[in-house]
Amino acid sequence: MLLLFLGRWVPAGALVQVDGIYTIGTAQELAEFAELVAEGETDSHAMLTADIDFTGYHSTQIGTSDFNFNGTFD
Repeated sequence: MLLLFLGRWVPAGALVQVDGIYTIGTAQELAEFAELVAEGETDSHAMLTADIDFTGYHSTQIGTSDFNFNGTFD
């Protein structure tokens, strides 16, 4: 399935970056984004594209004490 985001079609269910912004619409994508930040991509930018169902997921922290999140999350 494809979603229209910022005038571009992107795959649903995969963490995708469009014009420097990660699109997040699932708990899995949020977990993947949090992992990117924890690995050092602290200035990343993300946009929530849907309400997230966390059934079966634990809460996800974005950033760590070593890698503080300094990006934007819209």
